[in-house]
Amino acid sequence: MKPTIISPETKKNELIAISLCFIAALIFNIVSIIIFDTSWIELFSQIHIVLILTFVFYFVLLVLRGLTWLILKLVRKKQTN
Repeated sequence: MKPTIISPETKKNELIAISLCFIAALIFNIVSIIIFDTSWIELFSQIHIVLILTFVFYFVLLVLRGLTWLILKLVRKKQTN
């Protein structure tokens, strides 16, 4: 099997994507603390929920990127025919 090499640019892009997902989940948590008027300690005590939500956001992002790639591939294939 041929070894797979991941470029530094790809690593950087994925790190940025998951960081943005974490920030979005953290903002989601902050907004829920404000809306439900709960204690700010939940910002730290609910970090496991924020991490789970981060991976859910990242998975949704991966699905959307995959669908975009698939649609673009189909459109390009139709243009060449």
